[in-house]
Amino acid sequence: MLVYEITGDPNLVGKEAFGALFKAFYSIKREYGLEMLAPKAQWPKLPDTPKHEWVGVYGLPVTSAVKKIPDALLKEYPKLRLETWQYGMVGEILHIGSYTSEGPTVKRLHNFIESQGYKISGNHEEEYLKGPGVFLRGNPDRYKTIIRYAIQKK
Repeated sequence: MLVYEITGDPNLVGKEAFGALFKAFYSIKREYGLEMLAPKAQWPKLPDTPKHEWVGVYGLPVTSAVKKIPDALLKEYPKLRLETWQYGMVGEILHIGSYTSEGPTVKRLHNFIESQGYKISGNHEEEYLKGPGVFLRGNPDRYKTIIRYAIQKK
């Protein structure tokens, strides 16, 4: 995973993170024969944390063949890094709508995980299947986001 971690309100710092990730991705795409997959983000802090203190760990999937980020990119974006996001069992749900309307969908997923005898054991993660484009804002009511948590038996 090509990763960029940044602290702050995602509505303000998300562009910086995804800008760095997409620039890095397209600079190594040809060398490794990469195909664009949906971007992701993990949120290690609890949702009641003030937004300006949120830590966003933004990621773009890349193959394990990518072993090093070019020095020129690291000079421009020192927060870039490569890491492996481990998954075991997960609970996930598709949310259709704006990012600000995710609350009830997240609650439904939490309730389902609990009702099945599991507990959340990892960060809140989002995979952005359809969202705002580079040049157009898009219709937030049509955004598609997978909301995911690592889980384990109670």
